[in-house]
Amino acid sequence: MDVLRGESRNAYTENLSASETGYDRTTLFNLILATTAGGAGVAILSLLLLMITGLIAPSTAIGIMASATVSIISSGICYALGRQGRIEWAVQLYGIALVFVVFSAMFLYGGALSPLVVASAIPLTVVGLLATRRTVWVIGSIIVGTYLALAILQNVYPAQIPVQPLSSGAEWFTLMVVAISVGIIGLVTSSVQASLHAALQESQDRAEKIFTDTERLLEKSMQQIELGSELSAAAAELQATSQQQASGSTEQASAVSQVTTTVEELGTTARQIAQSADHVAQAAQQTLEYLSDGQQAVDESIQAMERIRVRMQDISVRVLGLGERSQQIGEIIDLIDDISDETHLLALNAAIEAAGAGEHGRRFSVVAAEVKNLANRTLQAAKEVKDVIAEIRQATNAAVLAAEEGGKEVEKGSELTYRAGQVMDTILMMAERTAQSGAEIGMATAQQQSASEQVVEAMREIAEVARQTAAGARQMADSAAMLSAIADRLHGVAQG
Repeated sequence: MDVLRGESRNAYTENLSASETGYDRTTLFNLILATTAGGAGVAILSLLLLMITGLIAPSTAIGIMASATVSIISSGICYALGRQGRIEWAVQLYGIALVFVVFSAMFLYGGALSPLVVASAIPLTVVGLLATRRTVWVIGSIIVGTYLALAILQNVYPAQIPVQPLSSGAEWFTLMVVAISVGIIGLVTSSVQASLHAALQESQDRAEKIFTDTERLLEKSMQQIELGSELSAAAAELQATSQQQASGSTEQASAVSQVTTTVEELGTTARQIAQSADHVAQAAQQTLEYLSDGQQAVDESIQAMERIRVRMQDISVRVLGLGERSQQIGEIIDLIDDISDETHLLALNAAIEAAGAGEHGRRFSVVAAEVKNLANRTLQAAKEVKDVIAEIRQATNAAVLAAEEGGKEVEKGSELTYRAGQVMDTILMMAERTAQSGAEIGMATAQQQSASEQVVEAMREIAEVARQTAAGARQMADSAAMLSAIADRLHGVAQG
């Protein structure tokens, strides 16, 4: 009898150690708090990225980020209360905080008809897994009352309720992804941990019941065959339940592994987005460098046009001086023309006087003829020079007009070049802003990638917990088999 009592005690101890491998309610609540804080952090990072890229209104993004921040702070307070042993208070505060966060998001985005109303099931589900029935009724009443109040206020005072309509497909998609991701992660984690904890608690209760029954059977009588048969049946039932629990735990571990694979794929997508953002930032930087070179070329063009304008002004001054000189030459030619006319007249008078002198004036007549011939040639040369001077004056006037028009065109070119320089300055400024925005987008995507990696690590830890729980369930099945063997031996001793 002592030997059987010792073996029963060993089997109970093994069952108890196997049940202790699961998580109690405090540990499960801490896991839910960690998942909530992580999901709120991912939501804040996503909203920051959307606000930077202009896909969501800043007021809406800031309001929802404030609600997420309240969720993180509330999780920290609930964790502190749980560490002090006030788990019921912590669960109630957690449920109320989640209700506040959900309806704040609905108030900011969509009102009573917002699709985020689906997320109101999260606090009620978590409280249902961890708290008493009274707490569940209280949280459920708060959810229904808050929703009715929001719907009534929105209908009675539509102008005073700043409801943000759902207009952009990108905002709809992103907010739905954030809400569904947080809900799925919270519900999957809560469901897995709650199921495992309930199954282990049930197994522990069954083991305690079997041990109590065994003690009672050993104390009353080893010869009661009916009680031995009941113990054997109970042990067989416990073994079958433990095997079912082990099979269910294995399936849950497989489901968690699939979720982990999906989250890892999301992390890979985030890394690809980060690489694309880096390429965009590099392209923007290269464009900025090219624009800087273009700006330098425009500045040099402005300086060259300024030098051309100065030269054209100098040419205009010189051409005007040439025209004045041509005018002076024309005046001198007119004087030479007058002198030629007078010389011709004097030669004519000298010829007349020589003819009157007879034989004595013949030589003087020859000189007069030469003077007259010279006067005629001078007069002819003066006419030719006048014609050349006239052409020079005409060309000079045309050159002056061309120089003035060229100066005007140069001034227009200088003005256009200056405007081009201003446009290049504006383009350069926009390129700098684009490069800065690309760098900020790269930083945001890098932060999102880091958050995705943290979520993947958390899911891997959950998968490891599920595998450990499945191992504990298999150990519980082995213990149940041992109890069944002990019951069979007890039945044989009672029959002997």
